[in-house]
Amino acid sequence: MNYFEKILDEKTKQENTIDYFTQWNYDKEIYLDVLAGVRDYYPNYTDHSNKHSEAILTNILRMFGEDGILKLSSFDLWLLLESVYLHDCGMYITREEAIKVLNDDNFKQFFYNISQDPRNPMYKYTKFFGDKYEYSDTIYHPNHDYSMRFIISSYKRSKHSEDFQKVIEWKDKLLPDRMYKILGNIAKAHGEKFSDVLKLPKKENGLGNELGHPIFIASLLRIGDLLDIDNNRFSKILIKNIESILPVDSSWHIDKHKSIEHFWIDEEKIEITAKINSGKKNYDIADITGNWFSYIEEEYNNLLHNWKRIIPKNFNKTLPTLGELKIEMVDYEYITSKKKPKFSLDINNTLSLLMGTSIYDKKEKAFQEIIQNSIDAIYLRVFEENKNQYDFNKKLKLEEIIDLFKDKKILVEINKNTNKSENDNIYNYWNISIKDRGIGIDKEHIKYIIEAGSSYKDDKKKKIIDSMPSWLKPSGNFGIGFQSIFMLTDCVKLKSKSLYSHENIEIELLKPSISNYDAGNIYYKKTFFDYKQEIGTEISFEYKTLKVTKRFTIKDTLSKEKSFLKDYISKYDALLDNDFDIGIYEVLDTLNKINMFSLIDIIVKKEKEEIILEKKLNIETYSPKEKFQISLFSNNYNHSFQDYYYKNQKVLNGPNILFFPAIINIVGFKANDVLEINRDKIKTDFKEKYTIELIEAIYKFIAEELNFQDLEENIKVQISCFYFYYKNYLKENKYKKEEVEKFFYDYKSNDFFFQSINELLKLDEFSIKINLFNSVSFHYTLNDEGITGGILGIFLSEIFEKNYYNVECIENGFLFKKTPKSEEEIINIDYDYSKLFSEFRYPGNRGRFFIYSNKLTKNLRLKEYNKLELEHSKTWIKFNNGRENMNIFFPLIERNFILFPFFVKSYNELIWNDTIKEKYIEFSYKNRLNEKLNREDIEKETDKFIENIEKEIQKIGNIKILKK
Repeated sequence: MNYFEKILDEKTKQENTIDYFTQWNYDKEIYLDVLAGVRDYYPNYTDHSNKHSEAILTNILRMFGEDGILKLSSFDLWLLLESVYLHDCGMYITREEAIKVLNDDNFKQFFYNISQDPRNPMYKYTKFFGDKYEYSDTIYHPNHDYSMRFIISSYKRSKHSEDFQKVIEWKDKLLPDRMYKILGNIAKAHGEKFSDVLKLPKKENGLGNELGHPIFIASLLRIGDLLDIDNNRFSKILIKNIESILPVDSSWHIDKHKSIEHFWIDEEKIEITAKINSGKKNYDIADITGNWFSYIEEEYNNLLHNWKRIIPKNFNKTLPTLGELKIEMVDYEYITSKKKPKFSLDINNTLSLLMGTSIYDKKEKAFQEIIQNSIDAIYLRVFEENKNQYDFNKKLKLEEIIDLFKDKKILVEINKNTNKSENDNIYNYWNISIKDRGIGIDKEHIKYIIEAGSSYKDDKKKKIIDSMPSWLKPSGNFGIGFQSIFMLTDCVKLKSKSLYSHENIEIELLKPSISNYDAGNIYYKKTFFDYKQEIGTEISFEYKTLKVTKRFTIKDTLSKEKSFLKDYISKYDALLDNDFDIGIYEVLDTLNKINMFSLIDIIVKKEKEEIILEKKLNIETYSPKEKFQISLFSNNYNHSFQDYYYKNQKVLNGPNILFFPAIINIVGFKANDVLEINRDKIKTDFKEKYTIELIEAIYKFIAEELNFQDLEENIKVQISCFYFYYKNYLKENKYKKEEVEKFFYDYKSNDFFFQSINELLKLDEFSIKINLFNSVSFHYTLNDEGITGGILGIFLSEIFEKNYYNVECIENGFLFKKTPKSEEEIINIDYDYSKLFSEFRYPGNRGRFFIYSNKLTKNLRLKEYNKLELEHSKTWIKFNNGRENMNIFFPLIERNFILFPFFVKSYNELIWNDTIKEKYIEFSYKNRLNEKLNREDIEKETDKFIENIEKEIQKIGNIKILKK
C-alpha cells in the first residue's frame, strides 16, 4: 500500500466514506490487468504499467511532501489514485478493437500516408504488407505481427487519453456516475492543452461533506506524468526481444531515458541533467529530450501563473523552484542555439528540378559549383592577407596576379575504393577529396551552408567583398551553392580551419533526399585546437560511376582542347577491357575546363599520380573597378566575335558584338545576375540590361587602353567598324578616338574598300545595287564595286549623317543624289502596295507601323523618331520598309517617315473610321516635321493619301476596309 492509499484508508474510515477505498481496491485490480495488457501493442514504448503510475504518485509526493498530501480530501485522494492509474488505460487495445482499426478507412489512409513517406519511423513496417494495405491478404510472419502492432499503436497513441472510457464502463460502481464523469475528464485532461485543464471545475462535491478539486488533481497528474523521465522506464527483457526490429524513434526514447544522469525532485527544487553519448544519434536524442524538457518548463510556468486559481483553499504548499534542465552531448555539439542542425530547404525537390529540367544536364556540373566555392574562399583569403601591403586599387598585370596565388593551389585527389568496386557488378566507387587553402569555415559560418540561399546574410563577408577589386570578388552562388554536392553523393565530410578564429571544425552532412529518417542531418563534432592543421577547407565524399557506360555523347568533337574522355574512349577495346567507366573521365574534363582559365591552379591526383591539366590564361591586365575585363585576340586570331568568360570561366550565349574580336571577362556582377543556374550560359535578361554598358566599356577600352597605331591593318578595320557601327547606341560617346575616325574615313583597299568615306562624301551621286547571291544572302555593290553588307551599312550611316540625298529606284538598286538642304531631301519611290499588303499574311507585320515618306506623303513627314510624342509606347509601332531591300538605307528612312493611317487587322482587313482619322490627324499634326503646316493642311494631306490607298486597294482586290 502506497502513502496515498494509506491516507485514503485512514480518512475514509474517519469520515465514514469507506466506499472510496472499497471502490479503489476493486478498480485497482482492473487497472493492473489493463495496464499489463498495454505491452501487447506497445512493447516499444516506455513502461505504462503500475510502475509508471506509482512513479507519478512518488513525484507528487516529492514535490509537496507528506504534510501536503495530508491536506487532500478523501475525494481528492480517490480522484488522484484513480486518474493516475486510469489515464493510460486507453492504450490497451483489445483484439476486437485491432480488427476494427484494420477495417477503418481513416486507418487505411494513415497506413497509406506512412507507406509513401520513407522518412517516417513506421515506413519500413508497411513494406511487409505491399504498397496497398489489405488485411485479408496478409500472410502471417512474426515480423508481420510486430510490424502491424507498431503501426496500430502509432495510430491509436494519439487517442489514448480518450480511449480509457471503455475501462470505466467495465467496472461495477459503488459511487455516483457523476464522479466517474469527473474522473474521466481528469484522465482525459492529461493529453490536452492547459487551457482545457482550466475549464475543469475547481470544486466538486463528494459522498459527504468533503470537496474534490478536479482542476488541481488534473494538474498534479500532468506534472507528475511529465517528470517520470528517469532511466528505468523500459523493460530490458521486452526490448531485447524486439531489438532488431525496434522503431528508430523508440530507440531514441530509450536513449533519452538512459541519458538521465542527475535527477532531483523535492519540495525545494526540480533539476534534471541528461548526458547523451549515442554517437550520431546524439542530435535526435537531444532533440526529443529538449522537447520533453520544454514540455516540463511550459507546464511548470502554466502552473506557476495559475497556482492560486488551481489549489484548494486549505493547500498552502508552493511549487518547488524549477532549476536547470540541462542537456550535454558527448563528442558532438550544436551549431546554433539548441536546435538540431539540419538542412532547412527541401533539397530533394531542388536537385530533382535541376536534373529533371536539364538545368544541370550532367551531375558532374556540381563539381564546378564546389570548386567555385574553393576559388571564392581563396580570393577572400588572398585579399585579407595582402590588403595592407598590396595596392589593389591599381591595375595589375597577369604575372603579378599569378604570383599572389602561387601558394594557394586547390588539390583534388581521386582514389578508387578497390574492395567495394570489386564486390559490385554495376558501379565503381571513388573516394574524392577537394582541399583548398582559402579563408576556411568556422562554427559561426556553418549556418550559411545549412540554410540554402542564405549566404547573402553574411554581413561580415559582404563587407569584405564590397572593398575588393571587381576581378577578385567571389562569384557567389545560386541559392543551393554547396548543397549541389548532393547530386554526386549521399554523404559529405568537411574539415576546416578559419583564417579569423583559427577554430577547427569537423562535420558530416547527409543528403536531404535519401530515403531515411536521418536524411538532411548534419553532425557537428567537437574538436580541439590543432596548430598543425592548415587554414582552409577539405571536403571528402564517395562518388560512384557505372562500370560500363551504355550511352554517351561527346560535344565539340572538333575542339582542339584537351579531353581525357576522348583519349580514354579512343583507347578502349571492348574485347580486352572489362570496364568502360567514362564517368570519372567526365569529372577530369570538368576539372580541366575549370582550371584552363582559372587564376588559381588545380592540382589533380588520380590514384596518387598527378594528372596534368591545361592552362590558357588570356587576360593580360586586371583593373580594380571595371565590370568588364577586355583583351583583343592576338593578331593571328582572325575572327570578329567574342569569347566570353565569367570570373575567368568560359561561358556561352554572350552578346554578339559585331566587328570586335575580343576576350570579354565579366567580373563586376554576381553570378546569379549574369549566369543561368548551370553556370554555362549568360542570361538573356543580363544581355538585355547590360549590353549597352558593355559596348560603352569597349569604347573606353579603345580610347584608353588600345595602342591603335601598333595594330595590324585588318584589326584596325574591324575596330573602326565597331567604333562607327555602335556609336549611336550610346547617349553620348565620352570616349572618342580621333585616330580611329581619321583612319576609317580615309581607309580604302583593293579588297572591299574601293572608295573611302571621305571620297564618297565628295561625290554628287552614288549607286547601290543588290543581287540575290543565294537563297539567304545578297551581293552588294557600291558604285559597281563589291562591298559587304555590314561595311556598306556603316558607310551609309556616316554619309547620311553628313549629307542629304534624294533617292530613286534603278535596276536592282538605288541611286542617291546629293541635295544641299534637309527639306529638299526626299525618297522618290512609289509605294509598292502589292508587296506591302502581301506582308500582312504574317501576324508580326500587322497592327500599326511607320513607313517611308515620298512625294505623295511628304507633308505628313514626322520629326525625329526619338522626339515623337505618343501617349503610349512608340516601341509597339514598327517600321515597315515598304519595298524590297530598302532597309539598306534605313538611317535615311529614319528621318523621312510617316505613320501609316490604317490599322491592319488581318491579312486582308484594314480598319479606318472617324475616331482613327481624328487621332491620326492629331498625331501627325503634333509631330509634323514642317511646322509651317497647319492642322487643316495635315487633314487635306491625310485625305489625299487615303484616297490614293483606296484606289490601289480596288486594283488589288480582296482587301476590305472596315469601320471597326
